[in-house]
Amino acid sequence: MFVKNKYRLIIPLPVYLRLRAYVEAVDYEISGLGMLTTNEHEYGADFILDEIFLIKQKCSAAETTIAPEGIALLIDELLTTKKDTGHLKLWWHSHGKMDVFWSNVDVLTIKNLTQGKGWMLSLVGNIQGELLARLDVYQTHWMTELNVEVKVHFPIDEVLAEQVRVEVTDKVTEIIFKPKRLWQGGIWNSQPFDEGFPDFGGFPYDNQA
Repeated sequence: MFVKNKYRLIIPLPVYLRLRAYVEAVDYEISGLGMLTTNEHEYGADFILDEIFLIKQKCSAAETTIAPEGIALLIDELLTTKKDTGHLKLWWHSHGKMDVFWSNVDVLTIKNLTQGKGWMLSLVGNIQGELLARLDVYQTHWMTELNVEVKVHFPIDEVLAEQVRVEVTDKVTEIIFKPKRLWQGGIWNSQPFDEGFPDFGGFPYDNQA
């Protein structure tokens, strides 16, 4: 499982908007958990962030500490609504107004959350809108993949897209560049000049001292 190196965290727009609301609600760090759907493919996996949750915690400008009873309460709520807690595989948190990176406290939290789960995806954001994700796998040893692409999925409005296509066809003309032979440095080179462009280099000429 997860032996390739192409991983993406895909965040649907409604989930992203909730995440932004949580992050912007406070100036200090804040954190929670999330439910993932995993689609493995030949090069790695896509992780779809289906839902995020805020849990009971203690926070400061420098760190966020998840209370075990907060996690237990969330799991009870999920079980009550018959949701599969096995999909609770993402830890998200904010760095407030600081840059996004993995602090020593973050790494310790990730390791504590990953133990017993096999793997865990982590996401850190900030008020500036930056996002960073990583994948941690624990089987016989730790494996960390830091190059996890984060993509916010914006649904396409097909009606609007068709209106735009019609407008672009009506108003935009593509310029097709055709190569022309130019004399440069004693040799003929092909250059991409369009037919509507003047040809300034069509004659061999040597500068005389």
